[in-house]
Amino acid sequence: MFKKIIVILLLLFMPRAYAATIGSDTAVNRFNTQQILGDGDRVAGFAWLAGGFQLAGLFGTFDSFFPVSGSVGLNGRTLILSQDLIFAEVASFATLGNVVGNGHVLELAAGMKCIPQSQPIDFGNCNLNLLTSVAEGADVNAVSWSYDDQYVAAGLDSYAGTELRVYQFNGTSLTLITSVEMGVTVQAVDWHPSQYYLAVGRNASATQELLVYSFNGASLTQISQVEFGANVTAVTYHPTGNYLAVGTESNAAELVLYPVNGDGTLNTGGAVTVNLTGDADIQPQALDWDATGAYLGVGLSVTDPHAEFELYTLGFSPLSLSLTASIVGLANAVRAVSWNPVYPDIVAIGMDTLSPLLRLYSHDPATGTLTLVVSESTNLATSIRILDWRIGGECLALGKDVGAGGELRTYDYDDMAVTLSLNSDIAYADAVRGLSWSHSGGYLAVGADTNVSQIYSGLSLIPDFCPTFSDVNIMLTCNICLQNCCLRFAGNNLINGRDYNLSIKDTCTIIVDAGSNLWFKNVTLKNINRNKLGAVDSTSTYSFSRATIVMDGNTTFTRGKFDIIGDTEIQGNGFTFAYQTDAVSTVSQCGKLILDAGVTFSYAPSVASNTLLRLSEGAELILNSARLHASTAGLKLTKGELIIDGASFLSSAATSTANAIRFGDGVSAANNLCIHFMPAGTLQLLSGMVVYDNV
Repeated sequence: MFKKIIVILLLLFMPRAYAATIGSDTAVNRFNTQQILGDGDRVAGFAWLAGGFQLAGLFGTFDSFFPVSGSVGLNGRTLILSQDLIFAEVASFATLGNVVGNGHVLELAAGMKCIPQSQPIDFGNCNLNLLTSVAEGADVNAVSWSYDDQYVAAGLDSYAGTELRVYQFNGTSLTLITSVEMGVTVQAVDWHPSQYYLAVGRNASATQELLVYSFNGASLTQISQVEFGANVTAVTYHPTGNYLAVGTESNAAELVLYPVNGDGTLNTGGAVTVNLTGDADIQPQALDWDATGAYLGVGLSVTDPHAEFELYTLGFSPLSLSLTASIVGLANAVRAVSWNPVYPDIVAIGMDTLSPLLRLYSHDPATGTLTLVVSESTNLATSIRILDWRIGGECLALGKDVGAGGELRTYDYDDMAVTLSLNSDIAYADAVRGLSWSHSGGYLAVGADTNVSQIYSGLSLIPDFCPTFSDVNIMLTCNICLQNCCLRFAGNNLINGRDYNLSIKDTCTIIVDAGSNLWFKNVTLKNINRNKLGAVDSTSTYSFSRATIVMDGNTTFTRGKFDIIGDTEIQGNGFTFAYQTDAVSTVSQCGKLILDAGVTFSYAPSVASNTLLRLSEGAELILNSARLHASTAGLKLTKGELIIDGASFLSSAATSTANAIRFGDGVSAANNLCIHFMPAGTLQLLSGMVVYDNV
């Protein structure tokens, strides 16, 4: 975890040459398709995101004056607010992540019923469960998800049918939308990271081996083509979508980088070509950009003299690819390459026959060196064909030739111990050549020599991380629920309900960070039970004004403190609110803490103190047919007013006056507790002792 924090901090504060600006700060640009934010990308002031956005890099900045429609997915990443983020009526909050609010407003749309709308990802567990399978007419060599995870492209071996196929995925099944007859084997497919453009690499034919298609949701239209006279084995878009890297078996142009025009076509005139020494070939799909877009990893065949793995740096002015690091002397082909999306120094490579077949290298940009840090050989006696990291960076999927062990595998990656642990091991009795995690991380697409395209679920119902919202003002515009989440609040935060309900389901917990505050204002909190209102330590503060807490089970408040700064009512007939913290909570001068019918407020702090619930002068504690109980710690109430309405009760575990419930301090009249009975008010002592100590 410490390594993860360090990497994120470095990425947040180091200059980034590859961050992009979406839209303009001077002219309005309306984007009707969902925008993908890479590392450091910024949504400009006049960028109108009518199609929503997703975070694909570690962090992105929202700086637009316009509201956002469509689907928004933070995907466990960090969104920085430089302007208020207003969700329009049709917006949906698909997945959560960190939000650095900087004091800005996050206004939820009226159409949002529950957030997040998608199941969270357990980034520490990559179990696989088969969801759906489609029988194909030939072996499946490559699969790729569209940027919005709605479509899966599949490339097949040549047969008397269509070798390029596009399926729609609805969360449970695949439906064929369109297909193209290629006449030859399709080796590689890759969707553009933010648009419906599909790059395709195929074997040598009478015409072009590199093709680019546009997709309108129903059909594919060819918009670019390049003739190599050789097999195109790998295609991969740069994280910005501004470039396409292509790997081939051409003796003169094994690696080519194309600028991508705004309409998705390739700028062939601006291409950069790298002629590898020794006439090495780039292996099928063994081409991958790192998360920053600065480095391109290349897996090569064995042809002396040359390296089997090479690392290229992307340069500008002019556009260039410069060899910056390599692994020499393996005498074995590197058939698979995948960069970790969270730990950008880690690259996974898969070997042909040389054990250990699975290796993780750490890249040091300062020295241009690659250092082996992890290797795995158990039941990996056959060629690794494909590797792909999930978005969380803690799950690696592997496809290999038939042999010992399953042909489809997932490994849990521990960044602290720097280890790989086998998680899923699934046998196909034939090679698995195509793997692609969805952008949300929830699903894994698989293509195999068993003539199938499949989707596995990689979701867990409970997340293993808590997204942090810091210094953000959340505004409700309807009744809403929080589900399947753990939300941590740091700094000064506000949830203004505007008189709507906020329900916290049993799959969700709220935590206030140390030295931080979460203010609930004008809101009814529902489904409160157990320890849903959590805290880190005694400096964590909940503030309430014009708030109602509705318990549907016994509730414990074990850490932190609360400040009642306005009318606050606790409801829940038959349930107990147990105050078990070691911190001082206060009802302010204008505050009212109202205990409603049937509620028991149990003062049972974790330390032996009777003064952790304090009433300021003018503050009111109201028993409305409720019960106030004190543990053996006792309870001393001073200064404010105790108002009795309805049949109310006192009880304590006191065995002597020293730990009794005490009204006043017996020293100063300024500390007297004023007690008022409403016309229907009665007060009965059920057990223990009460000392009237007003002067």
